[in-house]
Amino acid sequence: NTMKLTIANLLVSIREILSDSYEEAYRWGDAMLIRFIYEGIMKLNQVRPESRYVNYKLIDIDFPNVVEEDSVDSYKEQEFPLDSRWSMPIVHYTCYRAFQLDETDTMNGQRANEHLGYFNTWSQL
Repeated sequence: NTMKLTIANLLVSIREILSDSYEEAYRWGDAMLIRFIYEGIMKLNQVRPESRYVNYKLIDIDFPNVVEEDSVDSYKEQEFPLDSRWSMPIVHYTCYRAFQLDETDTMNGQRANEHLGYFNTWSQL
């Protein structure tokens, strides 16, 4: 069950969960969320090494060191071949990192932990 997944599609799901969809005043910038998406893929690859394979072929994903705000559009349409079951762990890992950054609000600290739990659960399915 392989589909082409874009960063833009992941961002829609992530912003929905974060309740951060007003484009003129995003709380979490695209560049930051894109970095967290890549971080989530790397974390998923650590806990589920088979997530690096599609149809028995090793996936080669170019992980950027830095994502600048003025280059986000070039990332948004980037596709990575991932089995669709890996999209939710990546979405929840990204939400975990976003809420973790903003955990001075006690609720966000709790929400960060919830999304880390969701990542752990979804990555084991």
